[in-house]
Amino acid sequence: MLVGEVLRRGKKPGWAFYLFQDKFGHAPLQHWDRTALAPTPEVASYVRSRIIAFAKAKERGAAA
Repeated sequence: MLVGEVLRRGKKPGWAFYLFQDKFGHAPLQHWDRTALAPTPEVASYVRSRIIAFAKAKERGAAA
């Protein structure tokens, strides 16, 4: 589902790997399936929250 949401937002599929790692604290299994499934509202909200957090961190860094 992360792959589907990442692709829907126009990002590279590898970003889903890092989102998974950030959310669950470990890398996905080596035989991780990159099939793009339709995301649930929870997954879409999580991805949106990470995009917002990145933008705010970038904004704080530019203000310093």
